[in-house]
Amino acid sequence: MAKPSNHHSRDADSADGSGLDRRCNQPFLDVSIKGLEQSLNGIFNGVVTTGFFLIWHAFEGIAIFALSLIVLAFSIKAKPKSIRICAILGLVYVVVAGVGGLLFVLSGFTNNGNSAQMGGSFIGAYAFYFMELYYAK
Repeated sequence: MAKPSNHHSRDADSADGSGLDRRCNQPFLDVSIKGLEQSLNGIFNGVVTTGFFLIWHAFEGIAIFALSLIVLAFSIKAKPKSIRICAILGLVYVVVAGVGGLLFVLSGFTNNGNSAQMGGSFIGAYAFYFMELYYAK
């Protein structure tokens, strides 16, 4: 009788024992919430140009940047090189999204290319953090 394989079993920790799976979930969730917020914001409200929601939006971006740095720090000791590469690329995309958002605000909310850069870069970050979770299994 064939022996069952533990290759696909999931523990609380990753396969290399670094616990990276749990630490990657928070930025992944934050980027998911950020994307949903941007979609709903565009559908229902247009672009928020002043007030509390603009400041909240900026602080969410700063929090995602901080969490991306934390994920990168934890991924440095992960054994598969693909985890580090995805963490670096996810951080790069978060930075590019932040630059796009800042340029959009500085343009007086008129340069839609910068807005698209921000949204597209967050989609890229989302994809790389998802791939990081995949490789951390």
